[in-house]
Amino acid sequence: MITYLISNDYEQTARCLDQVRLSRQIVECIQVVKVLQAYNVINDLFGHKMPFGILFPPVIKLWILSESQPGMSYLKDNHRTLIPELYHYFMVLCAEWERNNGKIHNCMSKFPGQNIRLGKMGKLQWSEEVYSSHRARLLEKDFGHYNQVFQREGLIVEKKRSYVWANPVVSVQY
Repeated sequence: MITYLISNDYEQTARCLDQVRLSRQIVECIQVVKVLQAYNVINDLFGHKMPFGILFPPVIKLWILSESQPGMSYLKDNHRTLIPELYHYFMVLCAEWERNNGKIHNCMSKFPGQNIRLGKMGKLQWSEEVYSSHRARLLEKDFGHYNQVFQREGLIVEKKRSYVWANPVVSVQY
């Protein structure tokens, strides 16, 4: 399970993904939201931080603020998960999928009752290490496509890097 983040611009990330990974990212976002919801429930029940890698895959760390992070006050019920931001990323991916395929995606049916719309959202930032590691992994998956796309977008790629999982370095401002 992964959500690819090649830069702090979700539209750029969606635009760069090949069609197969774009479609998979939509599914991955749905799965990550469900895991984040479970994370919130477990923390409510047990009142402590759960270890990553045991109950939760490491990708979840990308969508959770650390306790020491500024801006925690925006989070409801002391949940540290960034589900609203992930919804936004999800909708950007769906919009790109629709643009590429010329038809409507059934994205909204995945989150009934959510008031999700594209527009001005908070901006998260992760370290360049996170972005660079995700670009390197995509390059390994489809060198022809990603080498061309990353050059066009002016993105630098370091080859042969492992995934880096880290909390955002800038908090959300909604």
